[in-house]
Amino acid sequence: MKNFSYDIVLVPKKNLLKKKMSDLNKDIKALIEFLRELNEKNFN
Repeated sequence: MKNFSYDIVLVPKKNLLKKKMSDLNKDIKALIEFLRELNEKNFN
């Protein structure tokens, strides 16, 4: 019974972590894109 509940707790956390990392990557890419556009506006 102990192992059973442990597996149930573990799996969603892993998936949540993957989702968070994925969201973080998207945010970082969006930020880089934004900074790039900002640079182009400033230099042109």
